[in-house]
Amino acid sequence: MIRFQNVSKKYLVKQVSRYWARDFIKRLLGMKIKEQEIWALKNINLEVYEGESVGIIGENGAGKSTLLKLLSNVTMPTSGKIEINGKVSSLLELGAGFHPYLTGRENIYLNGTILGLSKKEIDRKFDAIVEFSGLKDFIDIPVMKYSSGMYIRLGFSIAVNLDPDILVIDEVLAVGDLEFQQKSKKKILEFKDKGKTIVLVSHDLSIIRELCSKVYWLKNGSIYMEGDKEKLTLAYLIHVSAKLGFVNLTKGDLTVIFDKGKLIIFWKSIELTKNNCVTTYFVTSGLWQYSNLAWWEIKEISDDHFIAVGRWKLISIEQIWKVKLLSGEEILWEVEERILAPVEIKNETMNLRVTDRYKYYETEVEEGEFPDDFHPTCAQRILVESGKEKYIKVKPFRLDNLVVPGLKFQVLEPSEQFVPQLMNTEKHIKSRDLQFVRINDRIKFDRGDKLYFKSIIKLEK
Repeated sequence: MIRFQNVSKKYLVKQVSRYWARDFIKRLLGMKIKEQEIWALKNINLEVYEGESVGIIGENGAGKSTLLKLLSNVTMPTSGKIEINGKVSSLLELGAGFHPYLTGRENIYLNGTILGLSKKEIDRKFDAIVEFSGLKDFIDIPVMKYSSGMYIRLGFSIAVNLDPDILVIDEVLAVGDLEFQQKSKKKILEFKDKGKTIVLVSHDLSIIRELCSKVYWLKNGSIYMEGDKEKLTLAYLIHVSAKLGFVNLTKGDLTVIFDKGKLIIFWKSIELTKNNCVTTYFVTSGLWQYSNLAWWEIKEISDDHFIAVGRWKLISIEQIWKVKLLSGEEILWEVEERILAPVEIKNETMNLRVTDRYKYYETEVEEGEFPDDFHPTCAQRILVESGKEKYIKVKPFRLDNLVVPGLKFQVLEPSEQFVPQLMNTEKHIKSRDLQFVRINDRIKFDRGDKLYFKSIIKLEK
């Protein structure tokens, strides 16, 4: 469907010197200002086949958006050849292709005409576009008065309802409310089921892993790596983590990445966790406080362990995480909380959020199957009983030719203060939560008090 052969794209940018007055006089006299050559893409060779969903990843400035603009005919290559077989529908950036003074209705017809549709074809699709966007009450208002979320709703609705052969999307799934994001993902999955071709750029690697079958990693305008989505997204995450000062621990097939108050767990490049991954949270002053919303500083690090300290801006609590790989199958996770000023804490929870590929759970005294249906707005609590050992685990699942290990989450100390529970998260997250919750519903702590939690997360085949 798509073939790039030695494609390069060059931009000429006028150099601005410190002597702006001199440059101004040069322009008045018709003299040339020095231009700098910037190669956004260099010798790109790629092929996308019919029915493939391809992800494009890379840091800012790597050339991702330029590649999509070439694919969408927004700009032309400086050199090389591009072959596209099929009708392309693109959503490249917020409000791209919209005329701000035209209404939503008029912009639907304008965009459809640009994509080569006749008025009769747009008439047939108009109601579906408006219904999907949810903007029926605003469709005759100029889009300059739309919010950013409304822009994205309308743009995405036009792109997906014009029945293209190739759908090109640039970072739009990160914009808009959660309901529309889930609706958009569902629509893309429907496209996949119909055998359509999708090219998606996103910094959200979980979306890339969920929606794409193949990945290209762009670096400095060139293709740095290409291939399997699991291996490539993990390699990219490790690369970005190293640059941003995150922690990456690897032993055997097990990889653990610490990212600002959460742990992400991989086995053979397959992510076992999902969304917020391994985190803590509690309620104080009526607000939920998540560990990944704190500010974190790495205090100690080696090949198999690290110590990090997290602090919240508005509450007087400090968390110390100690994480150690005991083997290629076991993670020791210790959390200590120091109270810096009197505070009341409710619902203190240690949470291991795993992928919804896990279907079965087990404790010492019971086992069962997770419900397949997810509640639209609320997490579903699954009642569990636990014996003295205090553990919860999810059982292995099969992925292609691999048996992916299960995860056992066990509290070691202080086991008498925590009770286990299982949750199915709400529909837009679609994951499983293995939790240990402190028994006391609400406690007032004084300055100098300390709370402690020690656990083992173990891979079990």
